[in-house]
Amino acid sequence: MDILIDALSRIDFTISWTHIGSGPLLKDLTEYASKKLNKQNIHFEFLGAMPNSAVMDYYQNNKISCFVNCSRSEGVPVSIMEAQSFGIPVIAPDVGGVAEQINNKTGILLPSEFNSEDLVKAIRNVGDFQTMEVQKEILNHWEIFFNSENNYTIFIKDLINTINKKTKEVMFKPRRQYSRIKNKKKIEHRIPN
Repeated sequence: MDILIDALSRIDFTISWTHIGSGPLLKDLTEYASKKLNKQNIHFEFLGAMPNSAVMDYYQNNKISCFVNCSRSEGVPVSIMEAQSFGIPVIAPDVGGVAEQINNKTGILLPSEFNSEDLVKAIRNVGDFQTMEVQKEILNHWEIFFNSENNYTIFIKDLINTINKKTKEVMFKPRRQYSRIKNKKKIEHRIPN
């Protein structure tokens, strides 16, 4: 997170940063932010660890301009999906499955080896994502690709269709006979092709 603090220290417009999360480095991070972000145009707060429901309430009840993920290693982050479910644009590096979540309509994909200048540029450009039309696009993207209720329903329907198709194929294929020797007796079997 120090790279985000370094980037924010170079921003020349008013910005408010809220950090949700905790960990063993939180105290050091807070101290570093206090030193680097001691500017009139930067407001920041560290909310610490919060239950998921509280994070969702925070997204629902606050104006969020963007969600920033600075991880150097990821899978497919649920935190990005959650932000997108509220139409929030995302800034994140191209690591793990992040590129599946962010396109030029849903946020800004940073290089995997990004630096603070890349982050400053992205933060300056996030204003391009602040229209209702873009937020609807982000929400639609989430709805299609990451809404678990929709995806589970589609998955189950596809699974049932595949099982039904395979069952029909097996039931209606002509069968052939073959024989093999078992315990020195010839046994006739009918098997599917």
